[in-house]
Amino acid sequence: MNIQTIKNSITRRSLLLLVAAGFACTAVAQENSITFGLGNAQLKGDIARGQNMLHVEDRMNAGIEELFFTKAINDNTTFTLEAKAFDFDYLIDLKLVKEGVGYISAGYKQNRYWYDGSGAFFLPRAAMVTLYPEELYLDRGNLWLELGRTLSEHTNFVLRYDLYTREGKKDSLVLGEVTVPVTATSLAGARGIIPAFRQIDERRHVAKATVTTGNDKATYKFSGMIDSGEMNNSLNVRRRYLEVATPPARNPDRLFTHKDKSEFDIYSFYAAAQNKINERMTLNAAISRTTIDNVLHGTRIYGLPASYDPVFDAAYANRQQRDEGFKSIHGDVQSTQHVGTVNFVVRPNKDWTMLAVVRLERFSTKADAEYAETNNPTPTGNATLLLITEEIGVHTAKKQNNSTESFEVRYNGIKNVALNAKAEFEQTSGKIEELQIVEPGILNTIRIQRNGDFDVSGHKYSFTANWYPRAGTTIAAQVYNKVRKHGYGVTIDNTPNTSGNRYPGYPTDFDTEVNDMNVRLSWRVAHNLRLVTRYDYMETTNDFGAEGAGFGQASKLESQIISQTITWNPTARLFIQGNVNVVRDNIKTPFTNLTGNAAGITSDTHNDYTNVSVNAGYALDDQSDLLIVASQYRATNYMPTDFRSMSYGTDAKTQQASATYTRSLNARTKLSLKYTYAKHEEPSSGGFSDYDAHLIYGKLQYRF
Repeated sequence: MNIQTIKNSITRRSLLLLVAAGFACTAVAQENSITFGLGNAQLKGDIARGQNMLHVEDRMNAGIEELFFTKAINDNTTFTLEAKAFDFDYLIDLKLVKEGVGYISAGYKQNRYWYDGSGAFFLPRAAMVTLYPEELYLDRGNLWLELGRTLSEHTNFVLRYDLYTREGKKDSLVLGEVTVPVTATSLAGARGIIPAFRQIDERRHVAKATVTTGNDKATYKFSGMIDSGEMNNSLNVRRRYLEVATPPARNPDRLFTHKDKSEFDIYSFYAAAQNKINERMTLNAAISRTTIDNVLHGTRIYGLPASYDPVFDAAYANRQQRDEGFKSIHGDVQSTQHVGTVNFVVRPNKDWTMLAVVRLERFSTKADAEYAETNNPTPTGNATLLLITEEIGVHTAKKQNNSTESFEVRYNGIKNVALNAKAEFEQTSGKIEELQIVEPGILNTIRIQRNGDFDVSGHKYSFTANWYPRAGTTIAAQVYNKVRKHGYGVTIDNTPNTSGNRYPGYPTDFDTEVNDMNVRLSWRVAHNLRLVTRYDYMETTNDFGAEGAGFGQASKLESQIISQTITWNPTARLFIQGNVNVVRDNIKTPFTNLTGNAAGITSDTHNDYTNVSVNAGYALDDQSDLLIVASQYRATNYMPTDFRSMSYGTDAKTQQASATYTRSLNARTKLSLKYTYAKHEEPSSGGFSDYDAHLIYGKLQYRF
């Protein structure tokens, strides 16, 4: 099926014809409506950033924002239509329901998502590289057909088919690097500041069938799904752009395209049963089995900057050391997962509820691939030599068993108090093997051979209390502790600790502990004034152990969040609501204390920000309303470390204000006008990401 044909067929003209058909029907309900929209967005500055943050395109747009039409065909059959054709967003949803029998539904929707294709800002030179138009976007589509039988106290089913698509371009965090001057007399090391983009082309076909049956004592559910799809994506990166070659060196400007092509098939089966033993006990159980078959293809080819899809050439002019790529890859990945869950609910009396859950999982996967690796033939990167090709074969396999148990108790025996306590436990064990062979079937040189095992154990304890001291007032508190410990062992390993391909063989331990507490107060101060206050504190520590490096703390995260909401209705016509969120987030790592050549490469990082918003609504008269909304986001976390490494954090301020006027022209017609002003300032990007935006939008709704 041609998706583009479907898109083109759902036009504003076809929807207008549907509207005309709706007006032609006389026996319709009053809730039918159509809403026309007309808007204009004017952006100045970084248009790509503005479109990404505001979710609009820098232009005028018009269309049908919403169409809802329903008609009773006879006493027990109803037809419903929902549609939209506004800018690049489309929807048509048709549904026919026969009461006491079932329904059939079909439709298509598409939404556009905007992305900012800018690179990174380099402070020492106050520069940001631009290679191509940065207003990137993805179109996400969904075509569906659903058929259901909905008879009470009978066996029912739902059959559904979905076609999902993603097409377009988006930005990537994998940026190209360039060696740039820090000062007039010195160079920095390579910095990843050159923009890169991903080309996306994906299809998924999902067919799902669900059957439910049962009686007053027990209900049963069976579900099967087939999910098949294909991806044809690519990562496109420019390297050493604008860098000057020093004779006799070659020009380092080049690019690579990493193509990711794959097809997958997922088969899943799920069965669940709920058995009401008596009024106080319920037993639930579920099992599932999922298999995944994935075929991998792809290339990573370097070439001259004339095209982001170069053809492999072992003698391309700008070849450099570490231009490591691959071609002719073919791989097969097979995974299987079995999951079983049992939970038992007991209510011995009106005050106590107890819930016990056991979950068992078995997972296995194996992957085999062959490809041709391309690289410079000498570790010194002699550019006069041709790239060489090595035939590589790899094999990986992993098996693991997991069990999780939880026990929860709820108690309501204290007046105006609700208590809840829960304990969860996790145990996982597994094995992993890795093998890489050069020239498989010819020389059979083993480059990597590792077999190992791993185990994971963890727990989480949580306690929640809610107190209702008087009507309109609630105090809630929660605390929890979560610990997860990972252990790694190696039984076979031909890569010594000093080799360059030791990873991931060198970790021995990795532990994480999270402690969290939060308190919330909801207080009705007066009949027209309400306050909600919340405080959250979370601390996360990560400890890491490596072969020959000991065991110690790798990082510590501390987060504090304070939020306050005030809602005030001074008169029957007016309401005012204010919200404040203050976040203090800090990651500390002992690696900031490194000395020598590593000094200053890593620093503590912050993610502190404040978000403030005010909403006010006023009823001008019986037919007119005015809504004012204003907000400001402020972050001050910028750490300029470009002289030693990449900078972290951001210094940004975003302000937005809007006014919406709504008037009922008559019982069937409503008019709405909205103006929005948005301003974004980001000194940490040298002003390259700043924008101003004016958005004017109007809509007219008619009910028929």
